Amino acid sequence: MICSNCKREIGDASTCPYCGFDNGVSVMTEREKDNYSGVTIEEENNRQHSHARPHYRQYHIWNISSKNSWLSRFTIGLIILAAMAFMIFVALPFLSIALLSIFIVWVIFKILH
Repeated sequence: MICSNCKREIGDASTCPYCGFDNGVSVMTEREKDNYSGVTIEEENNRQHSHARPHYRQYHIWNISSKNSWLSRFTIGLIILAAMAFMIFVALPFLSIALLSIFIVWVIFKILH
C-alpha cells in the first residue's frame, strides 16, 4: 500500500512509518461525496453503491430582442460588420477578378476564331 500523505510504500501497515499518517478507512465529507465518482461501501449493512457524477449540459440562449445588453448588441454588430467587410474586401474582388478573367479569355478566343 502507498501512504496517501507522503506517497511512500508502507506495505500492509495502516499507519505510515515515515510520516505517521493514519491511512485507515475514513468517512468522506459531504464535499468529497459530491465530487466522488466510483464505488463505496456503506458501514451499516456492507452494501456497495456506485456513485456516478451527473453530467449537466449547459446551454446559452441568445435572445435577440430590444432588451439585450449593450455588450451583446455590440458583439452582434461586430459579427455583422465583419461579415460585410469580408464580402466587400475579399469576396467581391475575387469574383470581379474571376469574371474579368473569364471575359478576357472569351474575348481572346472570339478574336482568334
